[in-house]
Amino acid sequence: MRGLEQGSRLTEALRRARADGGACAFVTFHRVLETEDLATDTVMPRVQFEAFLDAFADRYTVMSAGDAFQAHAQNALPRNGLVLTFDDGYEDLATVIAPLLKLRNIPATFFIASKYLTGTEGLSNDQLKELAACPLIEIGGHTRSHPHLRELSRQQQREEIVGNKSELEAIVGAELLSFAYPYGRRVDVDRSAMRAVRKAGYLGACTTQALQKPELGILCRGADPYQTYRLATNRTDPATLCARIDYLLGLER
Repeated sequence: MRGLEQGSRLTEALRRARADGGACAFVTFHRVLETEDLATDTVMPRVQFEAFLDAFADRYTVMSAGDAFQAHAQNALPRNGLVLTFDDGYEDLATVIAPLLKLRNIPATFFIASKYLTGTEGLSNDQLKELAACPLIEIGGHTRSHPHLRELSRQQQREEIVGNKSELEAIVGAELLSFAYPYGRRVDVDRSAMRAVRKAGYLGACTTQALQKPELGILCRGADPYQTYRLATNRTDPATLCARIDYLLGLER
């Protein structure tokens, strides 16, 4: 991989961390639609999504974010862990994505922002409750209104994070373990937001840009679970992404 030469300190650190307690990469999706020709940074055609699922199922130990964060705390991650995450809360989580996951027996985590539950294309409360009842599906927090958290006061951050957690837990009838920062870039996440997530009782939280060392941020021994980086799936293909994941996990193929 460009910028990560064999023998570099980053490469060696990743290998030591994996050997000491396994490692888990996270990837992120947003929407999956039946269309075959529409692909954007947040929308993926169903055919392309299925190709990713088939590639992942053959190569990795796929788990939910909550299970990964719990395994990380116990120093018990698999050496080839992978977490599939889906942001926001659009209706295609129930109509397209969940059926494909169930067909292949693949677990995943759905990060839900409260505002999408009332949107024209969002999940209904009943759909969310039904998804949460599936053993393969974990529901995670994503704030109430999907704001740029860094722009808010500490009190506003807490209201967004804790309020969303309480609202979702009331619907699904279970404790939420995982969180994803809206937007998730360096300019969107600050230390007070991370503290609010930790105090809310989450075991870990996901970004969309590396905020910690190692710069490419897989979940492994020594990594901060509240700064877990997710690799993007749009604008790439399964073979290229799997090669990147393999490299980060230190897998030999």
